Amino acid sequence: MVMLDDATPENGCMQMVRGSHKLGLLDHDEDGLFHGNCQESYLWQDEGRVANITPKTGGISIHHALTLHGSPANISGKPRRGVVFQYRADDAYQLAQSLWADTGLLMCGQRRELARCDAGVLRLPKSHFFPGYPFGDAWNQDGELARKRDYFAE
Repeated sequence: MVMLDDATPENGCMQMVRGSHKLGLLDHDEDGLFHGNCQESYLWQDEGRVANITPKTGGISIHHALTLHGSPANISGKPRRGVVFQYRADDAYQLAQSLWADTGLLMCGQRRELARCDAGVLRLPKSHFFPGYPFGDAWNQDGELARKRDYFAE
């Protein structure tokens, strides 16, 4: 994330739970449906493990995708804006939920049409955002803009 404004505790800076990425995939289901909130809320109770992320304007924040993170309410009356960039390997497929319009833009290399999986079995979370699509619309891995390949051709 590249900050367009200073991030402060008063304007709802991002907070992260130190070391939470080592816990693996956490439960985001409620009543059998995916919700954005992690259900292991007790992990936030140890204030010594919760870090305020406070980059200044132009500063950046980088974190692992499995890091437990969130932002409290902005009580300052001032904005806290930023631009988010996300990168993943071609073989790291999203298994459920919705894709952003620009998901699937190939930055370099070539598509190998392989999916990487850790050993084991995971239950896909059911989506409450997409009735009729029980696991979301993530199956093709290309968002609306990324499907328009000619748009990005040089």
